[in-house]
Amino acid sequence: LEECSHCHSLILSAGLKTKLNAAITYFKNQKHRMSYTRYRAMNLPIGLGIAKRRIEIQNLLHPC
Repeated sequence: LEECSHCHSLILSAGLKTKLNAAITYFKNQKHRMSYTRYRAMNLPIGLGIAKRRIEIQNLLHPC
């Protein structure tokens, strides 16, 4: 987030500024949920790999 704070001074379109502000706000608001080191120490799964694999299996078992 610190790296993105200087982006506001760049010449960006209004739409891009809105998207950038939304992304920065999201990460600031969700920072408390991003304790990945702690989660790994607790042997919790990190990332979307498990969810992605579950969808793949579901699609194999029940194709459209």
